[in-house]
Amino acid sequence: MSRPDPVPWSPGFTLSWADFQAEQNPAELEDAYSAIRYRPRWTVGSEQSADGLILFEILDLRIAAEFWPVLSWARPDCDDAVLRHQQGHFDLGELVVREEFGRVRGSVCGMRFPTRGRNKDQRMQNAKEDSALVVESVVRKLEVVLAARQAQYDRDTRHGADSAAQSRFDDILRKSLRG
Repeated sequence: MSRPDPVPWSPGFTLSWADFQAEQNPAELEDAYSAIRYRPRWTVGSEQSADGLILFEILDLRIAAEFWPVLSWARPDCDDAVLRHQQGHFDLGELVVREEFGRVRGSVCGMRFPTRGRNKDQRMQNAKEDSALVVESVVRKLEVVLAARQAQYDRDTRHGADSAAQSRFDDILRKSLRG
C-alpha cells in the first residue's frame, strides 16, 4: 500500500519496500535511505507581566519520530537485510526521542519568553509564532543527536552488511522500544 504521508513510529509498524517511494539516488553508495524526521506538537500560553511585557510559555511539547515515504528510496535489488537495517534507522529515531527528549524539553517547557511586537496586540499574535522558533531549536538538538547515532549505527553494522552486528542492534532496539 502506498503511503504519501509521514508515518509516525509505533511499536506495531514495520517498514516494507512499498514505503520507499522516492526515486533512488544513483550518486549514493548506500542501497537505501530512510528519511526520518521529527514532528513537534505543542501548546502555548501567554500573559502580560507586571511591567507590561507579553510573555509566552510552552505549556506542553510532544515530539514524534516519523518516516517519510516520499523522501525515502531503495535500489530495486535490495534484500530483506537492507530493509531490516532501514527499520533500525526508524527505530533509532524513536529511541533518540525517548532518551533525549526529557533533557531538551526541560530547557523550554515552563520557561517564559518575551514576544516580538510594538504593542500588546502584536505581541499576543506573535506568541505562537515565536514559540515555534523555540520548539524548532529543540527539534534541531534531537536531529543532531539522531544524525550522530545513525552514522555510528551505519559504521558499526557496515550499513547492515555485518549480520552479527545488525542482530545485536536489532536486539537492543527491540528491548529498548518494544519491551
